Amino acid sequence: MTSPKVLAEDVTEELFMNLVAQLGEAVAQFLGWAAACLAEDRPLRLRDREDLAEARTMTSEFDKPWWGIVVYTCFGAVQGARRAGSLFGTVPPPGEVEDRLARLRSIMVSGDVGRHRIQPGHKGALTALRSACDNAESFRSILCGDEGGFDQRYTGLLGLGIPQWRRTTCFDLMLRTGWLGVPGRRIEPEVAYLRGSQGPRAGFEQVFGITVSRSNAAYCEGLLQAWSRNWDDVSRFANVRWDGDGFTPGDFENVLCIYQEPLKPGWPNPAAFA
Repeated sequence: MTSPKVLAEDVTEELFMNLVAQLGEAVAQFLGWAAACLAEDRPLRLRDREDLAEARTMTSEFDKPWWGIVVYTCFGAVQGARRAGSLFGTVPPPGEVEDRLARLRSIMVSGDVGRHRIQPGHKGALTALRSACDNAESFRSILCGDEGGFDQRYTGLLGLGIPQWRRTTCFDLMLRTGWLGVPGRRIEPEVAYLRGSQGPRAGFEQVFGITVSRSNAAYCEGLLQAWSRNWDDVSRFANVRWDGDGFTPGDFENVLCIYQEPLKPGWPNPAAFA
């Protein structure tokens, strides 16, 4: 499995600050926008993600906390997870899975599936749940084992190669279980996972003007890590007042995704900070 240490290059402070000086306005615009969002209590940081709070409620509503988060991740909505819980409150015996899925399908309603899990006929969510049941022991071992950081566990989930459990779904599951301490301790991302992403990669490219590729992804991650280490210096250089801590890699994964999205009603406009 891939080690986090090879996912990001060691970018020196001198190299990074020279790049910041070259970027100038792009960095100032991002920081100004982010500071304004946080001043208005917008959910930019990892800890502010609504799905983490929702996933927390699932840890007490299922037989095992890890299983509750798995089922929630299948549906991306509390409503659907709770409905599924009536039949899948614990991992069912293999011979009962299809019957329970059929019963669940017959009682599902609009709103039971949310976020990126939405597909016609609830097909994606139900397939994800079937896959989770069929691979429950592998999920438990990866999520609840004593060894491995975020990347090792995330890579393990992806490596299962099961239907409806691809990059975003596996990342969200690992993020939720890791943040909520399911392995017995809190585990956070060491990098922003720019490579292979859509939103975070696009946000990074807007700020740095660098297209993320297979060959430079570790360098790009190193830039974000260097930013985290030199947050106060960058803020002073950009002449942006910043209160509180800088962004962690997990924060960057979230905020860069938001930064590149179409302007949300009521949110600060990045163009206003150019």
